[in-house]
Formats: sequence, structure tokens, C-alpha cells
Amino acid sequence: MLVVPIILVTLGVCINGLHLPYNKAIDSQKTTKFNASAGFRHVTAGIAHVSGSMRHLSGEPESESRVALLITTFNDADTRNSLYVPRIQWWLENTQFSLYIVDSGNHKFSGLKLKHLTKRPKPHFLHFDQAKLTTHEQKVLSSHGDSEAKSVYELISIQRVGQRYGSELKKFDYIIKLTGKYVLPTLSQSLDHVFQQFTKGDLPDMLVESMSFPVPGDCLNSEIFGFRGAIFDKVVGILEERLEKGGIMENAVKMVQMHENMTSFTLPEINIPQQWRTNRGDGSTLAHVHRCSNKKAY
Repeated sequence: MLVVPIILVTLGVCINGLHLPYNKAIDSQKTTKFNASAGFRHVTAGIAHVSGSMRHLSGEPESESRVALLITTFNDADTRNSLYVPRIQWWLENTQFSLYIVDSGNHKFSGLKLKHLTKRPKPHFLHFDQAKLTTHEQKVLSSHGDSEAKSVYELISIQRVGQRYGSELKKFDYIIKLTGKYVLPTLSQSLDHVFQQFTKGDLPDMLVESMSFPVPGDCLNSEIFGFRGAIFDKVVGILEERLEKGGIMENAVKMVQMHENMTSFTLPEINIPQQWRTNRGDGSTLAHVHRCSNKKAY
């Protein structure tokens, strides 16, 4: 009896098209049927969940021990500190992710309570002043207007974390980049969905949101995206290559996905609870990090 789910997991990986290029990447919301002449007809991708359920009967999300959560912020002593601190505190108290929190405003987070958090991975904090960049960083920034500069600062934040913690980050199955204003209570379940479908050696290279604006096909939403720790340097190199030419992080994330032989998995819709919603730079309020229903998601 135990042999059956093991066989079906292998079929599930093939069904989802793991080894296909970006334009045939894996869709978490699409069920594909598989017809086999030797039996196992109409096997769906959802069967792979059997393996995942057996893996963590303890009740704790499997993903939290296999994922580094990289939270990017621009802190200040006033309004942004009061925005970020409750959100960081939530991640600290409610998950077992290894947290890497980077702040390009060079201000410590006033009011964080850390002493009682003895049973979770120690969080890592990195602060730097985005007004004091290296010559190379300034060169990348010079090709951007004020409205696009935040994408470069986010790239630099990812690079600085890599410079400080790269050796340990590369050991994680995934590094998830999340904009610091968001709290996603169901993120663990969404990531478990990935680990339940794929074996460790066959994990998709990227975890992405939907296609985004303004140019369908050239952008991917970038509030959250992930990539395997083992390819950290490769991903960051592609992000920088794209941003050196101008554009925004959404363009750069799409370029990573389009890179030769890169595989990706579209995350399911992730709700942002009402109490954690806040205005974005354009004045809108995001209720979900999700796919756009009127656009094809790769």
C-alpha cells in the first residue's frame, strides 16, 4: 500500500511540467490529467499532496524549516517604524521561518520584543544607508528616475544580505523576498503546496506571483517572489543585469523567469488580512498577493 503514493508523486512532478522552460512553467491552480496505458489513468497533480501530508504529521508547516524569509524595508524614526514593527513582530511570534530583515533607511526597529523568542530561529537584521552607496551601486541607480529608484534600493538590499549571509542563505531550499509592509498568515500553507508536489531534487527554480502591469508579458508582480538558495548568485546577477538597463523590479523578476532553463511555479492567491492592509506607493490597497484573473499566468 505504501508504494502507491511514492509512484504517484513521481507522476505528479512530470504532470506539472517541471523540466519545461518558462513559457510552460508550473501552474499551481491548473489540474492536468495524465493518461497511462499501463494503468493509473487520469492521475491529477493533486495526488502528490499525499506525500506531503505524510511528511509532516507533527502539524508544523514543513516549509518553515526549509525557507529563509528575506523582508525588505526602508525604515525611519517616524511613520515607517510604526508600520514595520508590528508586522515584523508578527512574523517573529507566529512562524518558524529564518528571518533576514534588511533596512535601507539605517534605523533600528524601535519597539521590537525579542527576548521571549527563545524557541524560534534567531532573526538577522541588516541596516544600511541608501544615501551612501558604493560606486557600482550608484552606477546602477543612475539609470533610474525617482519613481524607479526604490527597485534599485531593493536590489541592493538583496545584494547586501547576500554579502553578509550568503553562505547560510544558499543552504535553504528557498529564499522568499517579501516587501516589509505585508503579513501573510497562509504563506506557510502555500509553500507547503510546493514541497508536497516536488521532491527536493526537483524543486522549481522560482516561485512567482502573477503577470503584472503595465506591459503584460514583460512584468511579474514583485511584492513576493522566491528562488532556490543554491542559485542566489545567478538570480541576483540577472536582476542587476536587467535593472542596469532601467525599468523596475517587476521587469527584472520577469527576466529571471524567462532565463534559459529556469523553471517556475505560480503561487496560489494569498490573502492579506484586513488589519494588515496598507496603502501602496500609488495609493491603492492590496488585499491579496495573487495572479491577475484577466491575464494568462505562466
